[in-house]
Amino acid sequence: GVVELRGCSCEIPKEVKQQNKGRISFCISTPFARDYLFLCESDEDRQEWVKEISSQIEMLNACAEQGWLKEGWLERVDKSWKREKRSLKWWTLDSHAVRIFDSDEASTPEQTIDLSGLQVRVLSRGGDDGPELTSSTGAAEAGFTLSRSGKSAPVTMAVAATEQEARDWADAISQAKAQLRVGVKGSGGNTSEKGTG
Repeated sequence: GVVELRGCSCEIPKEVKQQNKGRISFCISTPFARDYLFLCESDEDRQEWVKEISSQIEMLNACAEQGWLKEGWLERVDKSWKREKRSLKWWTLDSHAVRIFDSDEASTPEQTIDLSGLQVRVLSRGGDDGPELTSSTGAAEAGFTLSRSGKSAPVTMAVAATEQEARDWADAISQAKAQLRVGVKGSGGNTSEKGTG
């Protein structure tokens, strides 16, 4: 199964230590009063798992506080003629736009891309599920593009660390777009009538 980490905590509480004496374990506690116990092969493994999971929980909770649906570091690729410029930026996604910041501490985005009418396309490493993306050295990479219809419409390209990360971003943006369309459709004249039913 999958444990939704948002709002959870990851720790090694005393009661877990006592109940599983001699066994190396840690616990993920959810906001729904349900705990998940995990056993590890070594204390080193446990420390690594707790550190990584706690880091993910902290990021997800920060996203929730700020209203972000997703956030993280991605390379932005700027192309002009035959020249290509890459820069590592902090990307965020909310219910209305993708916002690109110079750093995770910046308060004002360098670029805001409205979700309305936005097209998302995955750039795969092998080119099987989308156009292949390669670096200047010819190495296969993974990423996605954000664009709109029209030949002169600007295209924003992102490069992710892994193909899974690129797909996660593309899926999250597509889901936010779908919710945005539902919200627009639901804002018609029948909204108040449904609310009173």
